[in-house]
Amino acid sequence: MKHFLITRFNVRVEGWETSRDGEKVLTPEWLEERFRLFETYCLPSVINQTNQNFDWCIFFDINTPQQFKQKVTKLSQTYPNIVAIYIKDMSSLIPKFRQYILSKADKEEFIITSRLDNDDLIHKNFIQTIRDNFVEKANVVIDLRRGYQVTLGDDFQEIRAFDFNFNPFVSYIEKAKASLKTVMHKNHRDFKYTKLQTIVKQPPLWIELVHSSNKYNSVRKEYKRILDFDNAAFGLSGKLVFKERSLAVFVHNNIINLKSKLKKIKRKLNV
Repeated sequence: MKHFLITRFNVRVEGWETSRDGEKVLTPEWLEERFRLFETYCLPSVINQTNQNFDWCIFFDINTPQQFKQKVTKLSQTYPNIVAIYIKDMSSLIPKFRQYILSKADKEEFIITSRLDNDDLIHKNFIQTIRDNFVEKANVVIDLRRGYQVTLGDDFQEIRAFDFNFNPFVSYIEKAKASLKTVMHKNHRDFKYTKLQTIVKQPPLWIELVHSSNKYNSVRKEYKRILDFDNAAFGLSGKLVFKERSLAVFVHNNIINLKSKLKKIKRKLNV
């Protein structure tokens, strides 16, 4: 069984023109910021994996400026798990991914493909947990339900633990054959319709990062914030660690508790 991690970096997507804060995407400035996020958060978390038995296929736009292509080459030399693949647009992603998988896997061998966004992080046991839940059956989705959301701030972050069904970190098991689909053949949320599912509810194994360049992620204010967070498990150390403010966490969580109590009172009173 072979395992392939897939990340889209700056592949062109129809209708994707601006970031959350309204800035144009895929510009040199946008790429500079994306590489900063990638090298600061995503990359260290992958290098930190306890099980390194996987290929990390990262897809880039074929017209990526040369200075960034050189950066990618250096990164792949430093961390050989990285396989950089350049394509013209999203229509080429699955065919090129399939082509690479078939060049590395034996015919009819079972393979796993797992998603990871270029600004998110994974726990050191992420890959190992997926492999531990591997079964020799085709068309099985592995859903690691529990994770964190970290909202970046200037000096402090907001850290929340939550469950997210069929999140952007799902994995897919199938056989290495010409018709293989990969985990990218549908939106991650649509895997809820997959017949064969392996649901894993272990301690949080991923981080959804919220920052100004996000397009879709929104702050999950309805969830409680936490102070006890293991940065090292996600490959973070020194000045780059995530840290919360104890007073802010206390106030936020008490407001949530108060709202919950008020809802219960209203239900009892039929209000």
